[in-house]
Amino acid sequence: MSIERIASRLRDERGLGLIEIVISMFLISLIAISFIPVLISGLRASEANSTIATATRLVAQVTDRALAQAPDTCAALQILGGTTTEVDAQGVTIEVVTTVPDLATCVERSTSLVRVIARDAADDSVLAESRTLLFLPGTSP
Repeated sequence: MSIERIASRLRDERGLGLIEIVISMFLISLIAISFIPVLISGLRASEANSTIATATRLVAQVTDRALAQAPDTCAALQILGGTTTEVDAQGVTIEVVTTVPDLATCVERSTSLVRVIARDAADDSVLAESRTLLFLPGTSP
């Protein structure tokens, strides 16, 4: 083949052929498939972070409520104890447990530990926790 024939033939080919398009689509699909595991792990991490953020918010609310009520006696402190549950946006049931010293171990005119724990109700894993000391001034004699 002469150079003129090759140049003439190259000038006659215009656009992309079917083979080139199929090969480019295959390469693009390989690249897209390689990103799927990264996207899935990102979605899972986002769900877990959302649940932890919800649990942290619930613990902060219960702790703030305990500080705002400012119980002055051991009997008033007992009202703060208890368990509540809430379902977050991902459908995870979060159990918030507030523990306070019982009347037998509670001492007025001192500090008492109030502990708030948020757990995943399905597997009992701790999602968030708070420990707060409350001063109980007691009643005036």
